[in-house]
This record gives sequence, structure tokens and C-alpha cells, in this order.
Amino acid sequence: MARKRRSTDRKRQKQRAPGRATREAIDRMTWEGITRDEAAKAAGILPKSLYNSLRRPHVKRYYAEQVEALRTSGRARRIHRLEQLAEQNDNKAAAVNAIAALERLDEAAEASALGRPSAGFVIMVIDAAGERRELAPRDVGNVVGNKPPALEHAPHKRFLHE
Repeated sequence: MARKRRSTDRKRQKQRAPGRATREAIDRMTWEGITRDEAAKAAGILPKSLYNSLRRPHVKRYYAEQVEALRTSGRARRIHRLEQLAEQNDNKAAAVNAIAALERLDEAAEASALGRPSAGFVIMVIDAAGERRELAPRDVGNVVGNKPPALEHAPHKRFLHE
């Protein structure tokens, strides 16, 4: 008699993890700040092999986890550095910018703690080749050359004065 396979069997399967050399290279890239090629050579693999590995979902997931751990571990140090900049008197502009950055951090932390989405919008640009690109509001001027785009059209015959 054949054993029935439960749908939870798949959920119990262990998620794939990157191999030893790939993990070592990713850890070196993340924690030592070296380039991908240098990390691959230090881990004893070819740079192309690491490049190809980073295209796989389980390797991307591991890399993203490491980068997030780095970001989280440096957050307290960055806040202390901003506090130092805000309290110094040598460079007033740096102090003002540090205070503004700290205020933005406070607002973002409060919004995420309350589960509120942060305000904003996304502009999706699709070029003639069909390539999609998301733009932040600060990038819009760069795309259109800091001028409003010109609309090319022929005037309607009703508006032609002859």
C-alpha cells in the first residue's frame, strides 16, 4: 500500500543553503567590504562561479540576510555619529543636516512601529524597448533634464490663424 504524501512534507524540507565557498565569499563581501572578484578568489572559487551563484534565489536570500544584518548592526553607531555631528560647533551646516537626519529617523521609526505605511509615490518609466524603471521623486529631474518635457504635436486646425 502506497503511503500518502502530505502537503506539509514539502514545507518540512530544509531550504537550500549556499555552499561553503559561496557563503565564505558572501561573508567576505559583506563584512570585509571587498569586491566580488576578490571575495571569490579568497574563497577559492572563480569570480564567474560566484557571479552565477548570486543569481540563484537561495544565494540571493543568504546575501540579503547578511546585508540586512550589517545594516542593523551599524544602525546604533550611525545614530551616535549623527548625535556627535549635531552637537559640534565647527560646521553648522553639518549640525543642521545631522539634526534633520535624526528627525527623519525618528519619524520613520515611529511610522513603522505603528504599522503605518510611509508617504510617497512611485513613477514607473517604460522606454521604447519595454524596459521598466522605478524612479523616486528626487530622480525625476534627472530623467527629463531638469526641464519639463516638451510635447511635440501639430496644432489643431481650429487654432491655426490664417
